[in-house]
Amino acid sequence: MQQTVTIARLIKNLTCVRVSGNRRSAVGVSTRREGWLRALKSIGWTKDRRTRLRQAVVATLCQSNAFATDRPLRQFSQKDWQDNYRWLDASGVALYFYDALISRSLESLVPSKVLERFHKNQSDNRERTKATFADAVQVNEAFRNQGLQYLNLKGFTLYPDFCPDPCLRNQFDLDFLMPLREAPRCRNILAKIGYTVTGGSELLLEFKAGEDRPPSIADLYRPRTQRCLEVHFVTGEQRQDKYNLSETSFTNPCLRSWNGYQFASLQSAELFLAQALHLFWHLQSEWTRLSWLFEFRNAVLAHYSDSAFWIKVRNHTRHRMLAETAIATALAFAVNLFGDFAPRDVTEWVTEILPQRAQIWIEKYGNQLLLADFPGSKLSLMLQEELGLGSKEERRRKLFPLHRPPTVAKATRRITSLSTNIGYWSFRTRFHLVETTRYMTEARRWRKFVRKVKQKVEGKSSKAGLHTACVQQDI
Repeated sequence: MQQTVTIARLIKNLTCVRVSGNRRSAVGVSTRREGWLRALKSIGWTKDRRTRLRQAVVATLCQSNAFATDRPLRQFSQKDWQDNYRWLDASGVALYFYDALISRSLESLVPSKVLERFHKNQSDNRERTKATFADAVQVNEAFRNQGLQYLNLKGFTLYPDFCPDPCLRNQFDLDFLMPLREAPRCRNILAKIGYTVTGGSELLLEFKAGEDRPPSIADLYRPRTQRCLEVHFVTGEQRQDKYNLSETSFTNPCLRSWNGYQFASLQSAELFLAQALHLFWHLQSEWTRLSWLFEFRNAVLAHYSDSAFWIKVRNHTRHRMLAETAIATALAFAVNLFGDFAPRDVTEWVTEILPQRAQIWIEKYGNQLLLADFPGSKLSLMLQEELGLGSKEERRRKLFPLHRPPTVAKATRRITSLSTNIGYWSFRTRFHLVETTRYMTEARRWRKFVRKVKQKVEGKSSKAGLHTACVQQDI
């Protein structure tokens, strides 16, 4: 609300200019300039405090020493926390952060009203996790009874390597893997337990059951009346499969237990690789949940001294397209944000894989991308270009989308539906205007930065007698 008022004041100051004939009044220009500076300073200060709070949250997640996070957290007021509620919820770290506060006895560093909200969300999410667990058991039993070949993906299978307690995760849906030939039987089995196909492609089907209405942000942690499920199909052709898996992954599943039930899942090294690829694709999109990167860090630490595990990971990456690049990119982002936590030999291995320009880009823009307001940032398109992925045409379409945003509410109630959709379209239009402008500004700065670095390196190399082609390859 405060930021809205400040922006309104800024617009008013921009228009309050006295005009006399064809010349502006000096008094009017002065008034306008002072008002503009005050408003911009106010907006900048608010944003800076938001960023600092988010950095303090990240530090709390990583630090085991209470004294290391005492001073950063104490400086923030209740209003500062309220301004970051949306980011805390959307990033998926709110419950992880609350758990860190409780386990380290840091509750006194956060306003009581904020703690009450965290506690309420945690209680709601426990009930939601119970409901999601019941849905997962129902679907698994339906698949098993029909002899379907499948694996669970993400969700409850991330316990305990990635997540110490599934109740700390804000899980939106269930994910499954299965060979493409099982698609017809999958459809029939899920139809019998109330799921209908709502979208997808040849290698992905989206199913929903229950009440068909858009979820409310107010009900983010509460049990939902609508249940969502995704099935990812495996063909064995790496050009097509998102997770670069083969059908051999289904012949020797790993059984992971939680709450007394065993879920058929990928082996540990393959699961780690699948999560790295999941992160990799999202880091090239508008929004990446920070909790996914935090869970990736947890998995690295869980296998820190397990040399056999890392050997298996390397063996899997040798035969899978972009697997090494995915792990290197995810680890580079995690180290840049959370600090140095990975085994040295793993860090050295992935450092050799990632292009130097991409490493520098992550150091310069990585945290800005991860700590951005929801719904994210288009700076990820710069990363995609540095990794040599995608095409200029695809990036141009994402920068300047000419299609209307998708409909988020069906016309069960015409007025409510129209209001919801107009609000969403307005939200997306503002996002595209702001983030496309930001992208163009930062892309120009990045190109200028790269040119300066090249000039410095070329200057030094010419003195040392090095060939220019070698310099171009390095930068």
